[in-house]
Amino acid sequence: EVIEQLKKFGGVELLASVFEDFDNETAQLLEESNNYLKNNEYNKILSNLHTLKGSAGTIGADRIASLSKDAESRLKNHITGQLAA
Repeated sequence: EVIEQLKKFGGVELLASVFEDFDNETAQLLEESNNYLKNNEYNKILSNLHTLKGSAGTIGADRIASLSKDAESRLKNHITGQLAA
């Protein structure tokens, strides 16, 4: 539904741009988060997960939004065993 709305109002070019921006942002957030994980900087990871959850939800990437939400919840509850995964 989100994809169709973006395409309808902005065309294929806007759609491609939105997903390219999302891809770049996601890669950066995940790379940063992996570095933060090595240093046990969990608050910074929380911030990145929150951003990723919101961005993914905005463009309709429900699976990514759900995984981010789950990881964010686990981290808030100090469950870090599966965080790297």
